[in-house]
Amino acid sequence: MSDIPVNKNRSLSWIIWIPMVLLALYFFLMLVNTDAFPPAWYVRRSQEQKLMERVQFAGGWEAIRHDCILLAQTNEIVQRIRWRTNDAPPLPQAIAALQPQQVDFLSPKFLGAIPGEPRTPVVRIKLFGMHSTGGHSTPYFGLEVVTDSSTKRYTPKASTAASGNGFLNYQMISEGIYEIY
Repeated sequence: MSDIPVNKNRSLSWIIWIPMVLLALYFFLMLVNTDAFPPAWYVRRSQEQKLMERVQFAGGWEAIRHDCILLAQTNEIVQRIRWRTNDAPPLPQAIAALQPQQVDFLSPKFLGAIPGEPRTPVVRIKLFGMHSTGGHSTPYFGLEVVTDSSTKRYTPKASTAASGNGFLNYQMISEGIYEIY
């Protein structure tokens, strides 16, 4: 009778090794492919949480849209990168509260020169994203804010940046404000 439990234990012990081998294989593959961890959905969720905290600190979506419209009304071209301002004007308070990596705007008089290019004035705010050669790239995450009354006609266009850090998806989060990722 004592042989039966020992045999059952032996026959079941190999089943425990299957999840351990699969887990070890998973971790090995993560080391080989550094873009596999953390997963994109996890990074995006973290980025959205940080965005919501910053939006709340900025005064809400209406304050952000108001300041983007103000920036568009008082400037023809804005290209502000966090570490290099390119003689860009100071950012309005709500936009600065978002801690953007980059803010871009072109007035309508400069838009539409290329056939098929939209004439809708948009303030593009890049919040997160960095291409990394040989390491984990941070996925692109930002906002596009329409600064005129054409909010219902506008849809963001996918961007595949030369650095490999572009965006393919968008979602409207407030009237005239799109989250792009």
